[in-house]
Parts: sequence; structure tokens; C-alpha cells
Amino acid sequence: MEINKCLSFVSVVLIEKDIPITDLSKIISEINRFLSERYSDYEIVIIEEGVNTKNTALWNKILTEIDAIRVIQVSNSLDRETAQFVGLENAIGDHVILFNSLTDPLEIIEQGVQKNNDGFDIVGGVDSNPIQSISYRIVRPVVSHFLKKIGYVNERNSTEFYCLSRNAVNSLTISSSRKYNLHVRVSQCAMEKATIIYKVDHRYKKNRKRVRNSIPYALNMIIFNSVIPLKYMAMLGIVASIFSLLFATYSFIQKLLNNVTVDGWASITILVSLLFTILFVILSFFAEYLSRLLDESDQGKPYWIISEKTSSVMVNEERYNVMDNSQ
Repeated sequence: MEINKCLSFVSVVLIEKDIPITDLSKIISEINRFLSERYSDYEIVIIEEGVNTKNTALWNKILTEIDAIRVIQVSNSLDRETAQFVGLENAIGDHVILFNSLTDPLEIIEQGVQKNNDGFDIVGGVDSNPIQSISYRIVRPVVSHFLKKIGYVNERNSTEFYCLSRNAVNSLTISSSRKYNLHVRVSQCAMEKATIIYKVDHRYKKNRKRVRNSIPYALNMIIFNSVIPLKYMAMLGIVASIFSLLFATYSFIQKLLNNVTVDGWASITILVSLLFTILFVILSFFAEYLSRLLDESDQGKPYWIISEKTSSVMVNEERYNVMDNSQ
């Protein structure tokens, strides 16, 4: 009976490429059953990238058998965070959940919604038993130090699971920036936060955290969410210039007072090599920020929705979406 169900509207966002095509119907059915037993209003928002005619028949079958599904098809391939933002921008629930069906247990959906109702607008997941390489454990504290400089303070071993209240979703999606760094935005959002510690299922996908994957991602987060690295490069250029000026002044004084040239071709070669190294490092950072400016100058969105499919069966056609009191 619906009298025992929570009156909150829950939206669960899934990314189609996370789900094996052979298990698509089964996984969606399990999520739908879980939601229908606990919530009076809910939806499952699935982000499908590109046009895949091979799955058309399967989707048509699923949409005629399972209720409360919305399949949002975008025209181009997206990175994971942008795909999640598509879900956030198009979900209509009071609680929006970013969920990975292969790694996250269904129980944390209910826990996240409960914490939202308790006053925590942002609820994140934390892996109780992460798989990390040794090099990652060594480098992680150093990278975390730099990430804190841009305001990114997150729980260690955090996962991609989020349960967000409607206020949090509105705050996260209101920015006009085309670069969608979800974790940075969530961290910088000044709202009440809570975490859920759970064991991530690694059977389908070995989510081992490695340095070669994490460093480029961390650099992208820093560069596209802060100008601090640019300021550091400016300071480095000033220090290198002062050092070079001091060396030149020393050489001039030696020549003027003693009428001798300062010895050390090797020292000069090392100095010139060092200065050119610093110069090219600075230029590489300038190039990254130039690409950032070019990206930001394009005011369009990084994706285009080409179609939206919905279930042909409704949750309950006799139930009006009107309540005696607001949530």
C-alpha cells in the first residue's frame, strides 16, 4: 500500500555504458522494484550516448514493460562527469541520485534519501575497501594538498555515488561554465554534507586507482577550476628572472673590478638549460589556460539532446500528483 511509502520524488540517474547490455533489463527491473516498494513517486533517468540502432529493439521492449523510465539520448560521446550533469539537469525529482548499478548496492539509495530528509543536502559515498596501487597511495597526499588550494576538500576514498537534494541540484547546475567538474563543484558547494560508508562491488569492474589515470584528472581539475597554477607559474618566472639577473650582475662586476671573465662554461650551460626548462614549463601552462579560455568563449553546451524516450506504462494513472503538505 502507498500509505507506507515515502512521499518524496526520487530520481535515479544511470549511464547506459556502465551497464552490460545483456543485463540491462534485469538491472533496471531491480532498481524499479526497489523504488516502487519505497517511494510513491520516482523515475529512472538513463543517459544514452550516440545513436545505437542495435539497442533500439531492446529499449522498446523495456519501455513497454517497466514504468517510470526516461531515456535521454545525446548526440555525442561524453566524459563521465558531463554525462552525470546531463542527468542532473534533466531529473525532476526532489532527490537526485547518481548511481552506478555495477558497483553501488541498492540500499544506499534509501540511506541517501533519508539523510537528505534529515537536513543534509549533499550525501556522498565512501568506499570502505578501495583498490589502490602503492604508487597511488604515495602520490595521493601530495595531489590532495594542491587540490585543497582550489577548495576541493573531499572524503578520502570517495566514490561517484551522490544523493542530492533539489536545492543542491539547482546550485550545482546554475553555473554557466562548460567545464563540468562535478566533484569540485560539490566540494565548493556551501551546503550541509554527509557520507555513507559502504563496500563497493568490484566484481564487474576492477576500479583500481592508479597514478597514470589520476594525475591527468587531477591536473584537469586544478587548471579548469582555479587560476592558482597560473599565479604559481608567474611567480616561478619572476624568481627565474631575478636569479638570471643576479648572475649577469655578478659577471659584470667581476669583469669591471678584476678585468677577468667569470670562469665556468659548464655553469653557464646549466643556467641557460634551467631557464629554458622553466620557460617551456610556463608556456605549457599558458597553453592549457589558453585552451580553457577558448572553451569558455563558446557559450553553447557540450552536449545536444536528440531524443527522449519514456515508458509507455505509467506508475499509477489514478494517483494525482497533489499532496496535503509540501516536502
